[in-house]
Amino acid sequence: MPPLPGAERVRSAVQLYRYLLRCCRRLPEGSVRQHYRHTVRQSFKVHADEDDPERIQQIIKRAIEDADWVMNKYEKQKKRKDEDKDTVQEGKHQGARRCNWDMSAAPNVRGAS
Repeated sequence: MPPLPGAERVRSAVQLYRYLLRCCRRLPEGSVRQHYRHTVRQSFKVHADEDDPERIQQIIKRAIEDADWVMNKYEKQKKRKDEDKDTVQEGKHQGARRCNWDMSAAPNVRGAS
């Protein structure tokens, strides 16, 4: 499943560039969005001299797959965050688990010589 509608219509480098920047708009604001926008720009600079149409189509396909992975990653994080938020609001959140280790049987490291 593509991250945004219209991925199947991307045929040229310019269309891919615009598509990926639109995907970046859906990412969390701040450093995450800046990182991926910078990555998109750098990738286009690196591949600017590519002439082989077959290679260009491979790059387009891979870039869309990578964008799909990134969008799914942040979508899952957002979903988990929203679920945690809902749980806290419902009063069901029990906080962090506490450590129940029994340290009485542990050897005394400081006193060992």
